[in-house]
Amino acid sequence: MLENKASVKNSRTRDAIIKAHEEYTVANRSVKRSIRADKRNNLETLATKAEEAEYKLGSVLHHQQISRKVSQAKEANKGQQRRSNSR
Repeated sequence: MLENKASVKNSRTRDAIIKAHEEYTVANRSVKRSIRADKRNNLETLATKAEEAEYKLGSVLHHQQISRKVSQAKEANKGQQRRSNSR
């Protein structure tokens, strides 16, 4: 992705700039999608661990700790969205 960003800056003709910018946009979109998918998968695994802890192990404390992690991650994500929307 950094190579795409550099090629946008180093392009000399208008067509080359447009082509490089399109390539960068596609790469940037795919990176953002993979980050979102990774976050979603991480939260899902935490949620399943919390359910297993509560039902199988009977550990309410462990369930509460994992639930707290999930809620903090969601709150942090909301803060990032607010900051990006205000730009």
